[in-house]
Amino acid sequence: MAQSSNIWAIWWAIRLGKYFRATLNKRSGKKNYYAFVTVPKNLRPLLKGQRQVYKSTQTNDYEEARDKLRDLEAELYLKLDHAELANHPLSKAYDALSQGLDGLGFWQERYASNKQKELIEKWAKENPFSYMLLFENERRWELYDEIRSMAGYVMATPNPGMSDPEESMTLAKVQEEIEPLLQDFDFEFRKISEAKFAPKKRSKPFSDTAKEWFDSSLFQNNKKTNVPKREKTKQEQITKVQNFMDWAGNVSLDDFKKSLATQFAEELSSVDSSIISGGAANETIHKYFTAVRSVLDWAVRMDYIHTNPWAGFNLGGYGRASQKYRDFTENELRQLFTMDMPKQDRLVLAILACTGARLDEIALLRWDQVHEDNTKDNQPLHWLSTTQAIVKNEASKRLVPIVPQVWKLIQAHRVYTNPKEPQRLFSYSKDKDGKAENKASRAIMPHIRKISLDGTLTIHSLRHTFNTMCRNAGVDWELREFIQGRSGQGEGAKYGRPAWVEKQLEEIGKIDYSFLDGNLSISSPTEQMSGPLSRPP
Repeated sequence: MAQSSNIWAIWWAIRLGKYFRATLNKRSGKKNYYAFVTVPKNLRPLLKGQRQVYKSTQTNDYEEARDKLRDLEAELYLKLDHAELANHPLSKAYDALSQGLDGLGFWQERYASNKQKELIEKWAKENPFSYMLLFENERRWELYDEIRSMAGYVMATPNPGMSDPEESMTLAKVQEEIEPLLQDFDFEFRKISEAKFAPKKRSKPFSDTAKEWFDSSLFQNNKKTNVPKREKTKQEQITKVQNFMDWAGNVSLDDFKKSLATQFAEELSSVDSSIISGGAANETIHKYFTAVRSVLDWAVRMDYIHTNPWAGFNLGGYGRASQKYRDFTENELRQLFTMDMPKQDRLVLAILACTGARLDEIALLRWDQVHEDNTKDNQPLHWLSTTQAIVKNEASKRLVPIVPQVWKLIQAHRVYTNPKEPQRLFSYSKDKDGKAENKASRAIMPHIRKISLDGTLTIHSLRHTFNTMCRNAGVDWELREFIQGRSGQGEGAKYGRPAWVEKQLEEIGKIDYSFLDGNLSISSPTEQMSGPLSRPP
C-alpha cells in the first residue's frame, strides 16, 4: 500500500494541471459522497466511453468527504494516466513481452534455476500496472534491466540439439517467440530518451491563453477600423472557443498537434457530434477553426509557442456543403406583397427587395438618412445614405438609390413614426449592440414561411434576388456591387451625390417592380415562374 501511495503522490504532482480538478457530489441512489473527475475527450475511447471517473469517499459527511477529496483525486488522476500510458507503443511492447515470459512453463520446469524461478514468480505477482514504472525516472532502468535479464535467460539457454531432438524443437520455438518480442521492447524503450519520458513541465494551458486573448485589445476591437467589435461578434467567437474547450478538456498549448485538429474536425462533421446536432456544414467548421486559431495566434504573439500548429490545416472534405440562399421566384414575390402584414414589415421588405440592402442596415434607418434632390433636368431623386450608419464594413457606407415605387411607400409611412424614437423609420427594438436586425427578422420571417418552408428561402434571399434582377436587366456588375455595398465605397464622390444616384437609378429602373402591387393576380402556389422580374428591353 505504501508503494502504491508513493506512486499516486508522484503522479499527482506530475499531472496536476493536466486534468480537471476533482469535484464532490453524490451518485443517484447512493448516500456517500463521491470524488468525480471529468475524462478528457481523447481518453474516453480508452475508458469505454466514460465521461467521468469517480471514487467513493466512504462517508456522507461533507466536511469529512472534502478532507479526502485530494487523495482520491490523485487516485483518479492515476487511473487516467493508466489509460493514456497503456496505449503507448512502449507499454504495448512491454505487455506483449510480459505475456510471453509468463507462459514459459516448459522452460521454467526444464531449465530455470531456483533464483530464476523466484524472479519469475515475483514477476507474476507484480502490480498489473507495472508498466507505469517505465515512465518514472528512478525505476525505469531497473525495470528495463529486470525484464531483459528474464528474456536473456531464455535466449541464452543452450539447445540440446541431436541429443534430444523433440526438446530441441520445443526450446527453439520458445526462443523464436521471445526474440522478436524482446527486440520490439528494446527498440521502443531505447527509441525514447529518458529526458523525453521523464515528467516535464507542461506548457501554458489553452484556457488561460484564451482568457488573455479575449481580454486583449486585439480581440475587443476591429483590427481594420480599431472600433469596438459588436458584442454579438465577440460572443460568437467566445462560444466557439468554449465549445472546443468543453470537447477537448484541459489541454495545453503543447497538445495542439495535427492529430488534435483532425479529431476536432471529425467531431464537428459527425452526425453524432456532441457540439453541433447532426454535424456542421463546412463553412461552420471553418468558423470554429478560425476562432481556435486566433487564440493560437495570440500564443505566438506572446512567445508561448513559436508557430501556430493549426495554421494551414486543410478542412476540405469535412462537413456538409454550406446551405445556399436561393432567389425568390416571380410567383413568390407577388405572394409576399399580397399578404396581410404590419405596414412597417411591408415597407422593410419592399426596400430590401428593391435595393439589395442588408436587413441590419434597413431595420435601423433614421429619417435623416432619407434624402431627396433633383437632377439637372429638375427630376426628383431619392436615396438612403449609410455613410454615417453602423454598417458591416467600409464598402457598406454608400448611397442607396430608391426607385419611385418604394419612395411612395416611404412617404406614406411618415404617419406611422415611432413615438418613442421619432428619428427612426421603424420600431424594432435594439439589442445591446445597438442593432435591430434580430427583432426585425423575428417579425418578418413568419411572412416568408407562409410562402415556403424551404430553409434556403430567407430574408437574405431578397438581396440575392435583387442581384439577379439587376443581372437579368443588364445592370453593370460593378454598379451592382456598389449599390449592394460589396465594393466601391466613395464612388459617389466622383460624380456628386445627385449625379451618382441618377446614374444608379437609370440602371435599376430597367427592373420590373410590379410585384409590389398587391392587387395583381396571383398564380397558383404550385406554379413556379422562371425567375425574378425584369422589364423587356
